[in-house]
Amino acid sequence: MRSLYGIGFVTVLFFTACSGACPAPSGRSAEPPPLPKSERRGAYLGETPPGSEPALFAPGFVSRGLGERDAAFAPSGYAFYYSVLVGGFEHSVIMETRLRNGAWTAPAVASFSGVYRDIEPAVSPDGSRLYFASDRPLEGNEGGDGDMNLWFAGLEGPDWGVPRPLPPQVNSSFKEFFPSPTRSGALYFCREDETGKTFVYRADRVEGGFGEAQQLPDTVNIGADRFNAFAAPDESYIIVCAYGIEGSVGGVDYWVSFRSTSGDWLPAVNMGEPVNTAGSREYSASVTADGKYLFFMSSRTSSAEGGAAPLRTLEDVDALAGRPGNGNSDIYWVSSEILESLKRKATGGGGA
Repeated sequence: MRSLYGIGFVTVLFFTACSGACPAPSGRSAEPPPLPKSERRGAYLGETPPGSEPALFAPGFVSRGLGERDAAFAPSGYAFYYSVLVGGFEHSVIMETRLRNGAWTAPAVASFSGVYRDIEPAVSPDGSRLYFASDRPLEGNEGGDGDMNLWFAGLEGPDWGVPRPLPPQVNSSFKEFFPSPTRSGALYFCREDETGKTFVYRADRVEGGFGEAQQLPDTVNIGADRFNAFAAPDESYIIVCAYGIEGSVGGVDYWVSFRSTSGDWLPAVNMGEPVNTAGSREYSASVTADGKYLFFMSSRTSSAEGGAAPLRTLEDVDALAGRPGNGNSDIYWVSSEILESLKRKATGGGGA
């Protein structure tokens, strides 16, 4: 997650609440109350799937105004993982909820998380591994140095085993973030360089580990800086977060690069509104294993009809702090049909 560790402009984007450029937060919530635990049954935590307009995902249950992001369903659809950040990046945990006995469990800290700063969970398409980024110390450096590396936990029975770091072909002396595993076994991820800028890489899965990571071309590594790239399981497209590009909607936008029939990455196109929003930050996306829904993080604020309600009491302030749409990151979802229209735009109406 490049923006949480970087310099100047990007650090400010992540560690500050909305400035005057953002819409005023509401003192009232326009979202419906969350479903009780006993009523959360069926696919997608019992939520009604959205159409072409993004919807807040599981308000009050997952999206609670705490700083949620990094949505990841297991391929089976029976488990959901996400990150919660508290105090900027002082604390970060990976949460999970599972479908058990026909009902979704209350979100809880994942069995392997809660001690170190863990973030950006991603389950492999075959469901056998859960990848994530963490500052937990590597062997031989038990004191830790705050460096972020990529880790994975293998499935052992119904739960995840003890996390292990990825090999040096992936984890370097620089920071690595946002793992994105594919059906071929290849892993896409982001790595900082000595200047603090981040680039998107790909490493092939080979016997015993991974091959040497290769940096993707400029059609993917766009803008003044970029980070948090999600690759489709079939590697037909990649969604990358970037800033410093003319024509952007917000400060940090989602862009998508499609793969041509020859295997080249086409120039990235802005995903536009309503996924990107003016005055907001968008920097963590994924698509469900069935390909139906795009999940993404946004810091957009919500306003009740008539504009923002005044904050008269401490109770008003507490209520705003504890509900989505308050300027912290929330998780949204939308129909993935938006990707088809963007593909037509990127390829001039033809196939990639």
